[in-house]
Amino acid sequence: MIWILAGLVVVAAAVGAYAILGGGGGSGASGSLDRGLELHVNGDLKGAEAEYRAVIAADPQNKFAYFNLGLVQQSTRRENDAEGSYRKALAIDAAYSPALFNLAILREAASDPTEAEKLYRAAIASDPHYAEAQFNLGLLLGKIGKGDEGVKLITAALAAKPDLGAQIVQSVTVTTTTK
Repeated sequence: MIWILAGLVVVAAAVGAYAILGGGGGSGASGSLDRGLELHVNGDLKGAEAEYRAVIAADPQNKFAYFNLGLVQQSTRRENDAEGSYRKALAIDAAYSPALFNLAILREAASDPTEAEKLYRAAIASDPHYAEAQFNLGLLLGKIGKGDEGVKLITAALAAKPDLGAQIVQSVTVTTTTK
């Protein structure tokens, strides 16, 4: 249930990061990425995927396009494709924390806690204020027998981002009431 929240948080972070890097109203690859983000946010995942692929065709080094393509693939339960897209984003920028984070979620779901732990730690090293990564790493550490460190990370994440706890409760409530 928390993983759904985590993905939503990362979508917002990716949109914000792109805006900071000069996105908005462009043509060509930039315009396609803008259109893809708009379609994505509005729930048109097929259209968003087509736009992200257009960006990649025009600019094969666009980590944002690979990352956002991975989000669509992850949202549509194509985990292997999503993993490939996140890894391509990381091949372009090994410290790109949103891709590290989402890849960690996929690796944890694939029962690879060792790689998931490394990826969460890399995301935190890249962005020490990444409360969602701290929180998820804390949960993972609790599952693999490193509870003391896990509790510290969860506590730090909730201290750094107090509304994170409320978001998790809301996510769990929405998920359990819609099943």
